[in-house]
Amino acid sequence: MIHFAATPARHDTCDNGAANSDTVYGGCTTKCVFGLHCGDGHVDTDAGEECDDGANVAKYGQTSGCLPSCRLPHYCGDGHVDSQFGEECDNGPENGKSLCTTKRNAIVP
Repeated sequence: MIHFAATPARHDTCDNGAANSDTVYGGCTTKCVFGLHCGDGHVDTDAGEECDDGANVAKYGQTSGCLPSCRLPHYCGDGHVDSQFGEECDNGPENGKSLCTTKRNAIVP
């Protein structure tokens, strides 16, 4: 009588069939596990990630943490005008010394 050892159950996390690749960012590897991707806790600058803390739940106005897009959050005083959050200007560290105020970056008349 021949006995075969039981094969352990596979616990795939992804499977894209022939499209599996060990080199594609955000894809499924040939071992059927997710490769490097935003949210894995590893900053992959080659893929354009600025941060990746694994949770990635930061929002506008926070000076630490990471956005769900693996980008650093914008805030008043970062030198980037975020009009969708009410900023009219943003001169970075010059806010309050220039025509931009330090509160929501309103332009001083």
